[in-house]
Amino acid sequence: MVKRKIAIENCQAGKVLAEDIFLNGVKLVGRNTILNDYLLKRLVECGVFTVCIYELEDDACKDKICQIKDQYNLSVLQIKRVIEDLTVNEKINYETIRNISQSLIGQLKEANSVIQCLNTIKDAHTYTYTHCINVAFYSMLLAKWMKLTDDEIKEVVDAALLHDIGKTRVSLTILDKPAKLTDNEFVEIKKHSMHGYNLISRHDDINDRVKQAVLEHHEREDGTGYPFGVKGKDIPLYAKIIGITDTYDAMTSSRVYKSKKTPFIAFKMYASEGMRIFDQDITNIFLENISKNYIGSKVKLNDGSIGEVVYIPPKDTISPVIKVNNSYIDFSHHDINCIKEVI
Repeated sequence: MVKRKIAIENCQAGKVLAEDIFLNGVKLVGRNTILNDYLLKRLVECGVFTVCIYELEDDACKDKICQIKDQYNLSVLQIKRVIEDLTVNEKINYETIRNISQSLIGQLKEANSVIQCLNTIKDAHTYTYTHCINVAFYSMLLAKWMKLTDDEIKEVVDAALLHDIGKTRVSLTILDKPAKLTDNEFVEIKKHSMHGYNLISRHDDINDRVKQAVLEHHEREDGTGYPFGVKGKDIPLYAKIIGITDTYDAMTSSRVYKSKKTPFIAFKMYASEGMRIFDQDITNIFLENISKNYIGSKVKLNDGSIGEVVYIPPKDTISPVIKVNNSYIDFSHHDINCIKEVI
């Protein structure tokens, strides 16, 4: 058995507490207590953000990770087939999209483990396909955190899987260019959302909300987006969700022409520029919830030392507390760029 510190929202009933929990010097729950739903609810009400639990270090834990990776790789192969078929016969296999969507929704209970895996299996050479799956997964989580209905969550996932389908109509020399795009090339890239809409508009089994999300996921709150430059309330809800998650995965993924950034650098962008270009309420929901999944993660600092994320303030996600050996580094007093990678 090993100890692991996790966000309390990711703790399930039946887990065994590995350390006492204190509040203002008073012990709330003792070590070796089996946590139940009532205790977890009470701890949240008391303002407890993390718990240290026992977890297996044996093959059972490794098997779960292997299963997640196997399912992820299968989903990537399926979306790759959809895109390749579309390139050849200009027809979308929407049944496969729905199967992938259902598979992702089935992983909601393992969200924390999936997010941890995404940090290790993002491949620059398969970005076109992995990006579709990643954005769909992050969009599913955000829709859930926003308390959308099950049917709405399914539609959001479908839209996210299809959001970049129009890039099949953009030259690969532009998509994979290892240098800054020219103005003309950027104009061509921006056509992908309209291309995508045109490709799926002929499918009566895809509803209008999904189609509009594919068309408008690059619109921005301040009107600087495309293809129409609409603002705020005129942007469809699903497009707002995918706009946020699309950007997050793009920033935290490796490409042939750029290295990935840490989640904390992405959080910094959302907390500044992001509040202007994305819906503020939805962005705050995303930041407060996605950040919890990095508590307990290992990170490498710029001096080569390895630390563990022990706390991330829900309202200040760019100020994590990192434990290195027996010392604690509060990044509210340090440059977040000192965190080089999540490992």
